[in-house]
Amino acid sequence: MIELQDYETYKDYYLSNKRFSDGQYCNPEKFPLNEKQIKSKYEVYVKRFDKKQVKTNSKYKQNIYDAEELVRNEDPEADLFWGSLSDEQYKIVKKEMRKSLDFSIIDPCHILSRGSCPQLSNEPLNIIMAPRGFHTYIDQFLNPFSEKHESINREQQDQIWIDIIGEERWSILQQMKQT
Repeated sequence: MIELQDYETYKDYYLSNKRFSDGQYCNPEKFPLNEKQIKSKYEVYVKRFDKKQVKTNSKYKQNIYDAEELVRNEDPEADLFWGSLSDEQYKIVKKEMRKSLDFSIIDPCHILSRGSCPQLSNEPLNIIMAPRGFHTYIDQFLNPFSEKHESINREQQDQIWIDIIGEERWSILQQMKQT
């Protein structure tokens, strides 16, 4: 298992080799970076290291699977999802289901993505059952509730999630994300 370097080791490697041990870019024409710049690179290194440690943990994947299975057992037909839709949204999603198999398959869907919030990947509160096609569109920043599936921004994506899961659950997830 690879261990996290302390700051002094990280800095010494950079000063000795004119590059960072984790492969972060440094312009050789600006060698050496000042103390503040090196610390900034070290902070990025630590964050990436922590994120990688979480993802490579074998229990991590099993815990995600267990959380998804729990949510699947609690809401196998995606009743929460379907119950949150307006009549117009319901019609659009049902129409998509007739056109595409991906909308017919109900899957566990992470509200806050596993990539951006690995610490919430195995949190059942962060998972909802939804049609696979909806999941694909929302993850790709495309409007799942229009026939043209135009691009949406982060705020619009967040609002769609709030409309589906409610303000209270969204607020809880945001708080959990911060800790």
